[in-house]
Amino acid sequence: MDLVLGEKTYVSVEVKSRILREAIGITEEMNLDSIKGKDLDRLVDFVCKIYGNKFDRDFFYDNLNANLLNSTLMETIQGVVNPATDTLETFPTK
Repeated sequence: MDLVLGEKTYVSVEVKSRILREAIGITEEMNLDSIKGKDLDRLVDFVCKIYGNKFDRDFFYDNLNANLLNSTLMETIQGVVNPATDTLETFPTK
């Protein structure tokens, strides 16, 4: 996944199982349709982690247009969870 902040493009790190577990936990614990401030900060911190902490929460908030915030957060979570879920659904049971 790529993310443009300011004039720079960031490439996500390789997603390890721990990051997948965290993404699933976030989707279970938060109402993503009605995000509170502390939840928003947690999601942004998660995005920072996905991109190898090459930027921090303040840089993210200061360099992402507000109209892209929701889609960026949701696409990041889905980008982590969906490929793994697709794989798990076809995981052999025997």
